[in-house]
Amino acid sequence: MKKYLVAMLFSLVAVYGQAQQDMSKSIAKKALFKMAGGKHLKTFERTFIYDLPGEVPQELRKASDMDKLMESIMAGLSESDRKLMSARIDSLKKKSFADMGNMYAGWQETVVSDLVAKKVVRVRTSPNHLTGVQDTSRSVHEESLNPIFDLLYQEVPVALLQYMVSDSAELHYTGMSNSGADENHMLQVRVGQKWVDVYIGKSSLLVNRVVEQQVDTDPLIGRGPEHFQQITIFSDYQKVEGFILPGKLEEVSSRGQFTTRKRIQWSNINKPIPSSTFRAEPTFEERMHFDTVKLQDSLFVMLRSGNGVESRSLIRLTSDNRIDCIMEPINHDNVVNRMASALQKDFPGKLIRDIYLIGSAPFISAFNAFDKQIAVISAPKGRGVFSEESQHSYNKQEDSTRKAKKAAKLLTTFDKDFQKNGVHAFVLNPEKSQESEQLNVCYYLPKNKLMFSNGNPYTAYRNNSNGTIHEKWLYDFIKARNLNVEKIIFAEAYVSGSPLEMSFQELETRVKNTDYSEYHKHK
Repeated sequence: MKKYLVAMLFSLVAVYGQAQQDMSKSIAKKALFKMAGGKHLKTFERTFIYDLPGEVPQELRKASDMDKLMESIMAGLSESDRKLMSARIDSLKKKSFADMGNMYAGWQETVVSDLVAKKVVRVRTSPNHLTGVQDTSRSVHEESLNPIFDLLYQEVPVALLQYMVSDSAELHYTGMSNSGADENHMLQVRVGQKWVDVYIGKSSLLVNRVVEQQVDTDPLIGRGPEHFQQITIFSDYQKVEGFILPGKLEEVSSRGQFTTRKRIQWSNINKPIPSSTFRAEPTFEERMHFDTVKLQDSLFVMLRSGNGVESRSLIRLTSDNRIDCIMEPINHDNVVNRMASALQKDFPGKLIRDIYLIGSAPFISAFNAFDKQIAVISAPKGRGVFSEESQHSYNKQEDSTRKAKKAAKLLTTFDKDFQKNGVHAFVLNPEKSQESEQLNVCYYLPKNKLMFSNGNPYTAYRNNSNGTIHEKWLYDFIKARNLNVEKIIFAEAYVSGSPLEMSFQELETRVKNTDYSEYHKHK
C-alpha cells in the first residue's frame, strides 16, 4: 500500500508539472502569435539611443547592505545632524543623476543579430571629450563559444517567446502579478542552470518585463552572498514589418539607485546578413603598432598607439652603442614583447642598457622580455596598495620576481633624486600628503636640455590652452631648480597628431594663463 501511495504521489507531481508546462506553453504561444502574427523572426538590427536615466521605483528596490549601513549611521546621529546628512545624500544623488546623464549623452549602440546562426555583433559609439572624436567599441558574440542568452533573447521579446515555445524549452507557471498597468502572467523559463522570470500581460499578451535573479558573492559592502534582481522593462510597443516590437527599454537593478533607459529603432528584419558582419574583432595586440620618430642626434621618440591613448617613450642611443629607454610602466607582457621587437627592428643589433620608468611597476614580470639583454630597470617606489609590502601580501608571484630582479641587480627602486649615465631622476613630491599618493617623477637630460614627464596636456577640451595642475608642478620645479630646459616630452597624448614636444615657453604661457585657485581651495 505504501509503495502504491508513493507511486500515485509521483504520478500526480508529474501530471501537475506537465500541466504547468502545457499552460505556460499555451500562454507563450498566444503571446507569440499576437506579437509575430505567425511569422518567424530570424535576423534583425537594433539601434539603441540612450535617454536620461530614471530612478529605480521603490517597489523594485531591495535594501542592500550599503542601505542598512547608512540607516545605522543615521540612527546614531542627532536630529540636526540627520537633517544635514539627508541634505548631503540628496545633493549627492542629484549630482550622480546629472553625471550619469552627461555620461550617456550621445551614446548609441547598434546590435545585429542572427537567431539561426546564434551570432551577435554589438557596436557602441560615444563622444570622447578628450580626443574630440567618437569612441567606437565593437564586440562579436557566438553561442557556440559562450552563452549569450541575454543578447539573443532576453532583450528581444519575440525571440524570447520563440525560444519559450520550442520543444526543448522548460517552463513553469508561477501565477499572476499586478505589477505595471496590466495584470501579468508570470512564467519561468530555464536557461542553462538558472530560471528567468517572464511577465506577459494578461490582456495585452505583450512581454512587459524579464527578471533575472543575480548573486554577488563578494559585495563591496557587507558579506556575500547578496541576492538581487536584474530587470528589463519593455514599453512603447509598435508594429515594425509585421512584428510588434518595443520602442523603449529600461534596465533596472534592484540594488541600484538609477535605471538605464534606451529608445530602440528596429531595421533589416529577416534580411540577409553578410558573413563579414561577424568577422572577429582584432585583438589588443593586433591593434597596437609602434612608430619611431627622430628628435635629435641619438635621441628618438617611440610612439605606441592603436588602443585609444598614444604613449610615448624616449629612446637614447648611448656612447657604447646601446639603448636607454625612458617610459611609462607597462603591465602587459605581450605589450613589452611587441615593444622589444619594435626596438630590434628600428635599432638592429643594439641592446638595452637602462630602462627608466616614470611610475611604479606593480607587474615587474612584464619586463622579463628584456632580461636576456641584462637591462637594468629604475622605477619609483610604489605607495599604498602598490608598495612592496602590499605586493608581498597581494601578489606572491610578483613579489618573488621583484626580489629576484633586485638580487640580480636588474631592478632598483627609489624615492629620492638620483643621477645615472647622464640621466637625472627627480621626485616632485617626496613628502606625501595622502597614504595612497604615488611618487610624481620626471627625468631630465641636461645635455639635450630636455625633460620627460608624466601627464597629457593635449586634449580636445576647449580650454586646452590652460595648463594642468601637473604642468604647474613641473614648471615650478624647473624654475626652483633653475634647470636649463628647452623642451618637454609628455608620456601620453589623447589627440592623434599632438606635438611630440612642448617648448618651455609654451609651458610657461599655459601655466601663467591658468587660474589654479580652485585647486588650492579644495586641496
